[in-house]
Amino acid sequence: LWCGAQYILHFPSPRSLEAPSPLPAESKLFQLLQTFLLPSANSTKVAGVAVLTDMFVYVLDPDTWNLRICYPWVHQAMAEGDLVKLVSSFKLAMRNVIRFMHEMAVQVQAEYPVVFQLHTGCELHPNGTSRAFAKIGEGGRDL
Repeated sequence: LWCGAQYILHFPSPRSLEAPSPLPAESKLFQLLQTFLLPSANSTKVAGVAVLTDMFVYVLDPDTWNLRICYPWVHQAMAEGDLVKLVSSFKLAMRNVIRFMHEMAVQVQAEYPVVFQLHTGCELHPNGTSRAFAKIGEGGRDL
């Protein structure tokens, strides 16, 4: 994937991802796909993308945790102050998720290095209803 960023991340094409359930016509699917590499109990590498229907919305820079926005309209859709708050909240949430991942590694007695994959999102339906989902896996198995 290249999104104006200076690096390449290898994620499946959004078109090849299966929705968690069949979507009614005109529904929108927002997905967050993240991979957490835990080489040891003291370090973590994170890669991730956000996908809206079949468009990559942002790519997570694994070195800085900055979000590389793929489309100018994403910036235009929110006030600059809101984007700063969102990124700050995102980074705090990432720290909490990483702490949780290390706790899970201990709980499932995994040997380092450990790789967790997270697939979360929300289905937005035309009638105004929505359904959130979260899946986490380690070593090719669901947790």
